[in-house]
Amino acid sequence: MKKIKVAIADDHKALRLGLIYAFSEYKDIKIAFEAVDGEELLIKLKSTPVDVILLDINMPKMDGLEALKIIRATNKTVKIIVYTMYALESKVLDCMDAIANSYLVKNSEPEEVYRAIKECMEHGYYFNDFVKNSLANRVVHKNKLDPNESKPLVEFDEREMQILKMIYEQKTTLQIAGLLTLGDRLVESIRSTLLKKTNSKNVVGLINYCNRNKIFDEE
Repeated sequence: MKKIKVAIADDHKALRLGLIYAFSEYKDIKIAFEAVDGEELLIKLKSTPVDVILLDINMPKMDGLEALKIIRATNKTVKIIVYTMYALESKVLDCMDAIANSYLVKNSEPEEVYRAIKECMEHGYYFNDFVKNSLANRVVHKNKLDPNESKPLVEFDEREMQILKMIYEQKTTLQIAGLLTLGDRLVESIRSTLLKKTNSKNVVGLINYCNRNKIFDEE
């Protein structure tokens, strides 16, 4: 079994130890190293590449957001999960703009942290309801939309709606193909069609579209 190499960057030793203990239950997770601030994280990354970084925002010397931006300038593939005490929409948006793959508040259960790691590795992101709502609120504000009046701007056929819902539920292409007994290429083709229909650039855009238009709110 290939293990997911994880780095933990946080200035609180007790939290780091707590995460290490929690992850000891998962055989597919390996803690590659710890860092107490952004500077130490950047130094250790040069010699020890990892798959996932759990990154606090508020740290001495160099905070997490600055470290995130520096890492993203040269590394687009490492998965970065912001793990912070700040349950603030503004912080979510700042981190998403800096291309974080997920945003979790520190009161999240260890099971959700593990799920975020797995989801980010499988298809690049993990957004819980808090993050989805933050992204949707920005779209509504930016376009000066009344969310109570927002309606879908396009129509989807039955198959497109099935796949859109599964994408909204953060299922991977392989999971969707298996559940619907479809080929991977067909699922990818329909996803491309959904992106074009909703004028979205990526999966985040699709999620924003669903939230903005409350497509699945009544289910």
